[in-house]
Amino acid sequence: MKIAMLWGILLCLSIETRAQTETSKFLDKDAAKEKMLFDAVSSTYNKDIASLGGANKKYIADLYKERYELIREKFTSNEVVTDPKPNATSKSNYVRI
Repeated sequence: MKIAMLWGILLCLSIETRAQTETSKFLDKDAAKEKMLFDAVSSTYNKDIASLGGANKKYIADLYKERYELIREKFTSNEVVTDPKPNATSKSNYVRI
């Protein structure tokens, strides 16, 4: 009984993992849009760092750097969706709300 439950749990976990990784294969990547978005993030980061002042400048700069690194990681791990089809669907749903 315990072995059957364990196999059932492992089977569910393996199916869920494959389902999540397979969907990214169907999305197209818009390199120009991705570069534009990342450049905008980099520009905002640089402006934020340049505008810092005061006694806590170093600590706030560290927070901004950590935020920038997390966003950059999303770009390098292909978590940012630039495919026009899902983005158009999201925008049309947003307009309806």
